[in-house]
Amino acid sequence: MRNINSSIKLTLIILIVVSCIFDIVTFLMSETMKFETNPIYILSGSIFALLIIKIILNCTLASFFIVVKPRSNTLAYAIILGSLYLILGQALGGYTNIITHTEYQDTKGTAIEIQPMAKEEAISSYSKIAAMLFYMPLILSLIAFKLWEMMYYGKERYKNDR
Repeated sequence: MRNINSSIKLTLIILIVVSCIFDIVTFLMSETMKFETNPIYILSGSIFALLIIKIILNCTLASFFIVVKPRSNTLAYAIILGSLYLILGQALGGYTNIITHTEYQDTKGTAIEIQPMAKEEAISSYSKIAAMLFYMPLILSLIAFKLWEMMYYGKERYKNDR
């Protein structure tokens, strides 16, 4: 059981690192940074701030598998679920960077016709998409797991303790 546990942890760490590198490399290689809607990038105006926060987040999550020994099943589940969402999000981010880069064409038109999205509108749009695709399923998954743990795992533990 210990080898399986270590293998799964190592696999998740590798996938976190690979998906992070994939997303960063495809973003930096594309010529379409002006389309970035990440609030950190929009507010700071700096690609370096976005990259530093991204790397810190990835390293922190990967280090949870090495350092943290969760005392509750819910915390362990949350770390694994968050990792899977991060891996999927970064992989999709890298994929969309490639698609945007390969299919991007300069739009011909006047400056009035081709206006970038305002900061507030871009942040609002990004937040709504993030809430629908990430936060809502994450919160629902954690609530469902906690309810399952309270309903079934607690009963089994109580029976085994007698």
